[in-house]
Amino acid sequence: MDCSYVDFSVYGVSKRKYLLEKLEQEKYNLLCYSLDILTTTPKKGYDALWESTKENIRLIEQMLKELPDAEGYTFFVGQFMGYQPCEDMDFVMGRFEVATTEPKSESFYFLLTRKLYDEWVKNYCTEAEERRKQDKPCLFVIKVKKGEVLEIDWVDNWT
Repeated sequence: MDCSYVDFSVYGVSKRKYLLEKLEQEKYNLLCYSLDILTTTPKKGYDALWESTKENIRLIEQMLKELPDAEGYTFFVGQFMGYQPCEDMDFVMGRFEVATTEPKSESFYFLLTRKLYDEWVKNYCTEAEERRKQDKPCLFVIKVKKGEVLEIDWVDNWT
């Protein structure tokens, strides 16, 4: 049984544990830099630290979402920016650009079965045009395990 996706360490340290600890610290910092317990307004003179801390929290939460869950699945939001055939004709390699609020984006390469690729591309252009008319985002959420896309779906709300 391959458990390479399991998030643990013999020393009790893991990516998930580390990120959760950092998230807790950043949330505490945000509370300290905020005027009230709702953390909606920075204290006078703490504007830059408050904004930076909010961004750190957003980033850590995104990193936690990108870690595999207990079954080894990871979810990404973004768009496919290109495809190329693989030597194994049952698969297609897709370059997926992760959606972000940052000016610099991040791309990953994933395998798609030929069947999933054909089904998705067949309907993509028509559905994308309809989504644009309805002012909906043309972003996907993909379910990935060990570099292979298992599911693709549209994102309806992107904030």
